[in-house]
Amino acid sequence: MLRTSTTGSINDDNPGSLSRKITVLEMKELNERQRAEYAQKLYDQQRVTLRQMEDRNLELEHKFSELTRMNLEMQRAERELRDELAYSVPRTVSDADKRRISELEGAEIQAKQEIARLREISEVATFQVGAVNDMKVLDEKEFQSLRLQLLDLQSKTDDKSEIGEPIPENLKLSFYQSPVFENSICVIFQFATCKLHRHILSLQISEATAKRKQLQSDNDLAKQKAILLRAEQKLDEKEQSLFFIRQEYTQRIRYLRTALQDYRHKYAGALPLRVQESYAKTMVDLRNGKKQLDLEMKKLADQKFDLETQMASYEFKHKSLEELIATLKDGQGNARVQKMIEWQQKLEKVKLNELRHIRLNKRLETDNLHLTKVVHQLEINVTELEEENVKFEKEIEERQLIWEHRELEMERKIDQLEKEHNDIADAAKRFEEASGNYPDPSLPVAHQLEQALRIIRENIHLLMEAKIQNQLVGK
Repeated sequence: MLRTSTTGSINDDNPGSLSRKITVLEMKELNERQRAEYAQKLYDQQRVTLRQMEDRNLELEHKFSELTRMNLEMQRAERELRDELAYSVPRTVSDADKRRISELEGAEIQAKQEIARLREISEVATFQVGAVNDMKVLDEKEFQSLRLQLLDLQSKTDDKSEIGEPIPENLKLSFYQSPVFENSICVIFQFATCKLHRHILSLQISEATAKRKQLQSDNDLAKQKAILLRAEQKLDEKEQSLFFIRQEYTQRIRYLRTALQDYRHKYAGALPLRVQESYAKTMVDLRNGKKQLDLEMKKLADQKFDLETQMASYEFKHKSLEELIATLKDGQGNARVQKMIEWQQKLEKVKLNELRHIRLNKRLETDNLHLTKVVHQLEINVTELEEENVKFEKEIEERQLIWEHRELEMERKIDQLEKEHNDIADAAKRFEEASGNYPDPSLPVAHQLEQALRIIRENIHLLMEAKIQNQLVGK
């Protein structure tokens, strides 16, 4: 029955109005989707901003930890340097150790040279002993050969007298054919052989001497090569150290030039130290001279005051004497004259005291005026210093207030961003929940339309709230 009623209502409605309503609903849904996409975009932007702020906070914390670590390392290095300085050796002891080390190095070099010289002497002596031994062996060989030859000669049965006697003419043929001639020939041959053997021995001796000299020259050449190699190594080390020293001094010169240029820029137009010292010395001398002149001026002022007081007293006495003389010339009585003299003396004392007090008052007024000017100048200086102090305090307070205000603004902004983040997250969640709700297709069309309209109204309400929040965020 419900389905028949709904079909009847649908048949009663105009198809054009239904299509317009569906179009309007589709447009509204499209608009809602666009708004939801815009809200999601804003949410992503806020999330990126929050992530950037968190990264910045982490970076600041990392820098703060690095600064703390550097401070701790500097404190540790300072403590180590203090410990090293506490346990360090004095300069005198270090210089004495350096001198002792240099002396020991020199002694070591001299000992090495002496060892090399003694080694050369021992080698030469060794070669000489070898040569002597060789010559002794050769002499023994020669003596042995001569002894053998002598034994051969003694073993033969020849007569010495027959060898030495002259041979007659008639007996020459028989002599040449006799064994005596053969023996003499053998003796001559043996003497020639002995001479040749001696020559061979002398040649062998000279050959052994030449070999020994060659071996010695080879050893000397090897020593010279080793010395040359050590000298080349030392030369390379010296050149390398010279290069490093030159590089170090070049860097130092560059640093000193840079520092000198900085000091020139810093103290451009400044006076030299000698001129400043001379100016300071001159200023001190002038101040001391001023103090002495002030003391002398004070003494002269006191003397002037005393002289002026005396002059005023003398003038007053002179005037009083003139008045007294004029009174005496009138010719009146002695009693009156005596009273006039007493009165004149009293008046003179009073006038003198009055003049003294007037002069002292003027002097005190002058001193008071000077002190008043000094006090006024000091008050002006104090006022200026107080104004500067107040200005500095005010500036510090303003900067502190600005900093506190910025800190409060940042905290408020962070709170606002967190609140907006939560609101956007809630709105997105509700929008997702709302967008996930669709009419039940099992219900009739009218109920589906009513449910769709209710869902659309809720989505519109949510989008309006999101729009208002977005406007507030924009403001």
